[in-house]
Amino acid sequence: MESEAQLLSDFEKVVGVAPRQGVLGRVLTTFCIGGPIRFLVDLQTPEQVQACVAFLKAHALDYQVLGAGSNLLIPDTGVAGWVLRPGTGLRYLKHWSDGVFEAGAGLPIMTLSRKLCAAGCAGLEFAGGIPGSVGGAVRMNAGAHGSDIAQVLRAVHLINDDGRRYSLKAEEIQFGYRSSNLPQGAFVLSAVFRTVKTDPTATQARRAAFLAERRLKQPLEYASAGSFFRNPSPQQSAGLLIEKAGLKGHRIGGAQISVKHANWIINPEKKASCAEVTTLMQLCQKRVQELFSLELIPEVVRW
Repeated sequence: MESEAQLLSDFEKVVGVAPRQGVLGRVLTTFCIGGPIRFLVDLQTPEQVQACVAFLKAHALDYQVLGAGSNLLIPDTGVAGWVLRPGTGLRYLKHWSDGVFEAGAGLPIMTLSRKLCAAGCAGLEFAGGIPGSVGGAVRMNAGAHGSDIAQVLRAVHLINDDGRRYSLKAEEIQFGYRSSNLPQGAFVLSAVFRTVKTDPTATQARRAAFLAERRLKQPLEYASAGSFFRNPSPQQSAGLLIEKAGLKGHRIGGAQISVKHANWIINPEKKASCAEVTTLMQLCQKRVQELFSLELIPEVVRW
């Protein structure tokens, strides 16, 4: 059997990058929670992604893909396998034609929103306060203020779990509320967006108004993963249901339901554990089910 040292040496030769070992999940996510990652790989080019995925497949090694970590809860025990991330080489923005842009998977969606709005390209004003990456935003169909990624996406470029590079048009993807049917093992390389050219003053004003609304209503000053549960329906707010269940401000250890917005579980002192957040999540689900006969489904991804 191949030793771990030999495996890592072979990986570096094939892929061109050495994995980092033992990086704590809490420094990789906005929740500031999570134990050590056994192997973390930052990939800079499509060719590196292809080589990496093919290598892991050939050695029957499982992997997870990580973006900005803004919608993720990592276990206290960490991750025993491999975690792949788009590196700085995949954080680009290219202008293809009037209103059409390609953004690398690692580019922060807030940066994309800011740059396009400054150029007077309308369509992504809603994303000005979403702390995720382009890749994660596409996979989760990130949205806010009545808009989402599906409304502005033109195409996505990916590498599947066999290392094959391919593209999908937006209409070939099934998008739902904070979800898509992109294959779980696929690595998003980039996304192409279609915007509408307009007055930069107007786009920047709309983005600023959305940001002001977020700051007013959401506890952005604390570590969190954003909205924790999906709304059961457009007429039923998860936050309002949790508040009616008497849980607003409730605390378990270092984890707390925000007093500003009950659909946010926060980590105010950055001392919460995954177990405490999970217990608080389950309490919300139990109370809402008992009182309203409604199931709260987490929006946050849990590894």
